[in-house]
Amino acid sequence: MKKAKLPTPSEHNEQGLVRQWRDLMARSQPGMRWLFAVPNGGDRHPIVAAKLKAEGVVSGVADMLWIHRSRGYSGIAIEMKKFDGRLTPEQKEFLAYVASQGFFAVAAYGGDIAIELIRWYCQMRPDMPEGKYSVFMDGSTLCPNTETSNDGEAEAGEPATETAA
Repeated sequence: MKKAKLPTPSEHNEQGLVRQWRDLMARSQPGMRWLFAVPNGGDRHPIVAAKLKAEGVVSGVADMLWIHRSRGYSGIAIEMKKFDGRLTPEQKEFLAYVASQGFFAVAAYGGDIAIELIRWYCQMRPDMPEGKYSVFMDGSTLCPNTETSNDGEAEAGEPATETAA
């Protein structure tokens, strides 16, 4: 008998999980309330999309930002992806740019891993988490728990043997 394949949670649902966790954490960590979503993506009526573009919405900006100093960074930028999602060239460019400006810039493949990366960032855990994510540093990608394919896109795999300083 074939096993039923479970649907992959949507990026919206994964980001909602992070927001719920943030709301709980903000009770004991007041600065956490400033971790916010950037309403760039999603399905929109063409008129609404045109208004947002006229107001300055920029393609590729990360889904979540927190301007909070920690671990030597100026803030954290998180691009949320479904586990099987892919980064667009604009998203890669934005993450590389904010990394060059002192941010911890990461693509997180799922809400659980995004939460664990935020926990690491704000020193609630000592080590980087296991899972699928890509960290951008000074215009390049460091993938501590992923392998990199030929196109530079992170894929699930064994932990990298090389670390960056």
